[in-house]
Amino acid sequence: MLNTLHAFLNKNFSSIIILLIFLIIGLFIFSLVLNRIQNNIKTMPVILRALIPVLTNAKIKQLLIFTVFYISILEFPWPGNALKYIKIIGLIFFSLYTAILVQEIIKFIFNVYLFGAEENNLRLKGYKSILGLIIVIIWSLFTIFLLDNLGLKISSVIAGFGIGGVAIALASQTFLGDLFSYFAIIFDHPFNIGDFIIVDNYMGTVETIGVKTTKIRSLSGEQLIFSNTDLMKSRIQNYKRMDNRRVLFKINVTYSTPLEKLRLIPQTIKDIIIAIPQTQFDRAHLSAFAELSIQFEIVYYVLSSDYNLFMDIQQEVYLKLHQEFSSKNIEFAFLSQHLRNENFVTLRS
Repeated sequence: MLNTLHAFLNKNFSSIIILLIFLIIGLFIFSLVLNRIQNNIKTMPVILRALIPVLTNAKIKQLLIFTVFYISILEFPWPGNALKYIKIIGLIFFSLYTAILVQEIIKFIFNVYLFGAEENNLRLKGYKSILGLIIVIIWSLFTIFLLDNLGLKISSVIAGFGIGGVAIALASQTFLGDLFSYFAIIFDHPFNIGDFIIVDNYMGTVETIGVKTTKIRSLSGEQLIFSNTDLMKSRIQNYKRMDNRRVLFKINVTYSTPLEKLRLIPQTIKDIIIAIPQTQFDRAHLSAFAELSIQFEIVYYVLSSDYNLFMDIQQEVYLKLHQEFSSKNIEFAFLSQHLRNENFVTLRS
């Protein structure tokens, strides 16, 4: 045994020296690059600095060292089938580390996308479910690739899984449609739990978002249940996302109102609205001579999406208007007043 080893070393002495030189040079270059990266880490873009822990978790250092070592030993004149087994070990190692690297990069992408979503348990849960599914797919593809390159015939197995998958997909089309719609809600988040939304003729507060259905509590108290597919096909109005509320209303005054008082009405309305907190006045104009009255149109903004606050402000505007018009002897016009005046004129005639 020792004589055989001695003969092998004598025969391949120059190859061993070249292998060692190549390995030392490769490791030196690798160490040089690694040191340079560490020295300049503070000047790198934020995204690259964030990627370094990801590559560390993926054991990229060990992968690069093994790559240098593997390339070095490939040129060595190994006896018998040793080179074949070395290539198999290299294939397993590279496949394994590639799968780990892809997995860590995908986790990094998800973490970047999830930044700031810790308070949203729904999104967090949805992303983790999708991430788990993607990781299963990555390792499945890694296993298939490895087995196929090791010479195992797995094409019939893959074909069987494909036929079975098609059959399952056809049998569960509705469920899969709702599942993909669920993922669309999670990623696009057109609404969240607690949002007040209107879907076609239905309205209410979102209570739960499930894999198949979304439950909404209506204003009258009953629970509305929508399939995710139907929900995503509908037009959704999300009032929780409203930054401010535009308010348009009209008032009518009698034709007997003097011109001087008509001119005062827009400024009076403006003063009333400006004096109320969390409002922004837009305009007030005499908009039309209606059949029974002179009409004014007013527009202002409530600087909040809170519906109760909007109603409080609108109530305050109406009360102030009534107060100001009473003090200025400006009469609101209404149908019964017009009819009463007409009847009075008729009786006098």
